[in-house]
Amino acid sequence: MFRSIARLFQSIIIQSLVIIQTFSCHILLMLSRVFLFLSIFDSQSSFSINSFHSLVSELIK
Repeated sequence: MFRSIARLFQSIIIQSLVIIQTFSCHILLMLSRVFLFLSIFDSQSSFSINSFHSLVSELIK
């Protein structure tokens, strides 16, 4: 009984982690597209790209 409950919780936790990972990947892709779009029109494109890279490196840590 207890083992089946533990397995159920484990599968729920793993599924939620997978969902969170894929969701954050989609957010990062959207952010990168937005920054690329802005950098085309922005004269300070290097600043926006550098801040985005630092944001990504902070999220990966």
